[in-house]
Amino acid sequence: MSKINLRDKFSVESKRLVIRKYVLSDAEQDSEIGNDKEVFRFVENVPQPYTVQKARNWIKKLKNQKLSYFFAIELKKTGKLIGTIWLKYRKKSFLNYPEIGIIIGRKYRGRGYAKEAINAFVGFTFSILCVKGVLAKIKNSNHRSIKLFRLLGFVLTDDLKIELGSKNKEEVVLIKMGKQTEK
Repeated sequence: MSKINLRDKFSVESKRLVIRKYVLSDAEQDSEIGNDKEVFRFVENVPQPYTVQKARNWIKKLKNQKLSYFFAIELKKTGKLIGTIWLKYRKKSFLNYPEIGIIIGRKYRGRGYAKEAINAFVGFTFSILCVKGVLAKIKNSNHRSIKLFRLLGFVLTDDLKIELGSKNKEEVVLIKMGKQTEK
């Protein structure tokens, strides 16, 4: 199997969205999304205020990360940046499954974009990257995200939380398994 480099040219398309690498020209729109405290109350490590310069610096750093892959979500029709989706590999992760996460700007919520982006990205993860499972760690208070991931076939499991060594009672862990092919 050939190795796929997620640092090179990359995109996944769905009906209305393009998931692609970040470019420096995304910094202004990324900063706008990042300064909405409602959007980031469920996400850690976002400096506030999230200036355009901080967004530029973050985008530049993406090229050097080894275990995390962050991608821009844009509207296919307009090219407008509406959010971020990512895969994070942790050194001590259950069966080496990556964690998936997503942020959709508040203006674009309630239109099915998160569902569409997760479906496309998870499909890519299973079929192209040949990942066998994907995890989602979500804060207990983020009811909309938990509901969405469960709707998309992720299963809540306390056993998995123990396996991951998570002592955080403020979060839940969900898992989605790819289709297993028989040999």
